[in-house]
Amino acid sequence: MATARFKRLFQRCIVPAVATLCLQMLAPSASAQGAPPQSGAAVWTYLAALPPAQRMTVLQQEATREGKLVLYGAIAIERAQILIDLFHKDYPNIDVQFVRLTTTDLPQRLMIEQRANRANADAVIITSDRLDIMSAALAPYEPTSWSDFDPRFLNGGKNKGWTAVNYEVMMEAIAWRTDRISKIQAPKTLDEVADPKWKGRTGTVTSLEHLVDSYGTLYGQAVATEKVGKLAALDNHLYPSIAGLSEGLGSGQIDLAWGVSAMRIIRLQKAGAPVDFVYESPAFGVPDAIAVTTQAKNPYAAALFMEFLTSAKTLEAVDKTEPGLVFGNRKGTYSKPVASLQGLTIFGPISESNYRTENREVQSLFIRRN
Repeated sequence: MATARFKRLFQRCIVPAVATLCLQMLAPSASAQGAPPQSGAAVWTYLAALPPAQRMTVLQQEATREGKLVLYGAIAIERAQILIDLFHKDYPNIDVQFVRLTTTDLPQRLMIEQRANRANADAVIITSDRLDIMSAALAPYEPTSWSDFDPRFLNGGKNKGWTAVNYEVMMEAIAWRTDRISKIQAPKTLDEVADPKWKGRTGTVTSLEHLVDSYGTLYGQAVATEKVGKLAALDNHLYPSIAGLSEGLGSGQIDLAWGVSAMRIIRLQKAGAPVDFVYESPAFGVPDAIAVTTQAKNPYAAALFMEFLTSAKTLEAVDKTEPGLVFGNRKGTYSKPVASLQGLTIFGPISESNYRTENREVQSLFIRRN
């Protein structure tokens, strides 16, 4: 009888109490297991495992909690501001701190900070030819729009341990002063630009490693060296950026610009400058790539910014404000469809060893020449 009463007491009191205690012990563990990681490689693994809709929900929630991101960019301040303003329309509570750097300084600074384990940048924007030499500092984050892009606009991949997306491509142009050169006289190809009759009248940028690299791929080393040498023999006026090059043409410092952005020339035309242009032949495009960093202090805000900048909606808005660009997200509708540009060579990442070789060539042929 006593044994039966004890059994009933055990079932009514002891078993529920033990069960409650077990649940209390397990609850914190389950909660911690479901909480988003806050830093390091675990963030990218966690986000990659989420379905797109759920991932965007988590990104928005966690990015709002972080409240800011630091963006290193090798683009003009006014162009960065266009993107930041668009971002703030959707996410007004996330502050974007933009740090303007040159295409040379940005990789150097990022890698120094990476090696010292003191990274400041959460995301970066830079031309894709510099991506390979800074890939160790880039996270393997593929945005939800990754599969929507033309493959020519994608760099790296989760399987390679780093990613970057060319959210826009600036078509390179040959441009001239219409008050000094007629449309009939103006060169329409880079081979025509290399004609000695233009010597002393031309200008281009100092960062020409991507041209040297692409010429080698298109023509083979011997022919490429000859063609690049003829362009260098023009004694070009050299500018540190495409923005500077276009301003030099607009102000009359030079008569003819090559390797300039068509977008910049269209701006000059709208402002009333006496300039005209044709797209370069062969057709080259300079991509601006967006990537997040492995040591991001605000990883969710950085990933959300990358998601925003690679969405078709955002790129359609940029297309309306800045004609002359090409966009790779195939879900969007743009003024210059990428499908019509099958012959376009988009400058891609250059390995560190190749970059050193090509930089020496550029220094020798173009920069020290002046």
